[in-house]
Amino acid sequence: MRVMKDSGIEWIGEIPKEWNIERLKLHAHFNPETTLPEFSDEDHVSFIPMDHLKSGYHTQSSTVFDKVKKGYVSFAEDDILMAKVTPCLENGNLAIATDLIDGVGFGSTEINVIRCKTINNKYLFYLLQCQSYIKKATYNMFGVAGLKRLTPEFIPNSFFPIPSYEEQLAIVEYLDNKCSEINTLIASKEKTNALLKERRQSMIYEAVTKGIDPAAPMKDSGVEWIGKIPDSWELRKIKHNFDVVAGATPKSGEMSFWDGDIPWITPADYTTEDVFVSAGRKNITREGMNSCATTMIPEGSIVFSKRAPVGLVAISSNRLCTNQGCLSCVPKENVDAKYFYYTMSVFNKQFDLFASGTTFKELSADSFANFKLPFPNYGVQREIAAYLDNKCSELDFAALQNNTTIQKLKEYRQSLIYEVVTGKIEIQ
Repeated sequence: MRVMKDSGIEWIGEIPKEWNIERLKLHAHFNPETTLPEFSDEDHVSFIPMDHLKSGYHTQSSTVFDKVKKGYVSFAEDDILMAKVTPCLENGNLAIATDLIDGVGFGSTEINVIRCKTINNKYLFYLLQCQSYIKKATYNMFGVAGLKRLTPEFIPNSFFPIPSYEEQLAIVEYLDNKCSEINTLIASKEKTNALLKERRQSMIYEAVTKGIDPAAPMKDSGVEWIGKIPDSWELRKIKHNFDVVAGATPKSGEMSFWDGDIPWITPADYTTEDVFVSAGRKNITREGMNSCATTMIPEGSIVFSKRAPVGLVAISSNRLCTNQGCLSCVPKENVDAKYFYYTMSVFNKQFDLFASGTTFKELSADSFANFKLPFPNYGVQREIAAYLDNKCSELDFAALQNNTTIQKLKEYRQSLIYEVVTGKIEIQ
């Protein structure tokens, strides 16, 4: 049985007696100069944005050298790339640079470049994934919330467990194999969930455009992406079914407008999958609401995001108001909000086609209000909504079970990496 000793480092705990604890700067270079080939301004080079570092792998694009020769960090093949800022650090934005054009890549200056010299880069890569180390790093960040970052000295001065180089290689081989098995299981569950989502969208589309009576006679809707609809249905503009209400934002610097008891919703406060929305990250006061053009909408209204992104949809489960990024739809007579929630949720791509803008796309209130949707009678609307509630709940439950398994697999992978790179599990 392996003899252990206290490392003296809280996040590491015990390590094998023969291992050392040393500062990383003894074993690696940080943000080193990279020797560049003789690129011309028009030559294509590898470019990796910080948010394209995804827990061990990265996606890259190419750009011309002229765009990145100034103001960007450069790195070489096999360098470790690690985000400096939160939340990217907590989310695992960490990867080893591979398959770079001419062995060189470029990225944001918010990326730390680590070039190993006397430690195996893959072993260090696994070390840096330890959640206990990431928590310690996050705790030591400085700056404003949401944009906190590590000091340049933090990682170089961090202590890490250092086994012999031969044991590092054995650990890497073991973790490569084990993590590959776990990643395959995760990928299988994620693929199943993607298929469930496609099936869900297809089922909703069929129900809200074709109905649930297979014997119903059909007619051409005259709209390409809707196709045929039941003979008794109509196409109606959204403004004929709903009162469309815009939102607004009180002045941010006026303290009396904020932290009241009125829920105030932005597109960042909900997803379509939530179905219902009741509160946002901020509340406003009655004075704040009266100071701008936002309006209180009743329970059972549909909240639609017209920008950033276009097409998120949810139903209000209480009285609330929104910012200017949302359009609220207050149902008129003989309109079932749940049916139209489902209908709007599958036409998000079509809504996006009508949006415009350079910095970000936005759908105008007029374009939204004149958008045509299938309109069955009220009874049929309710039947379809109930049918979809039942069918979607079955698919959602299956997806939830898969997500639970995925989370457990990820937690197991994290635990396994920590136990192995700190020597608590001995590799035979």
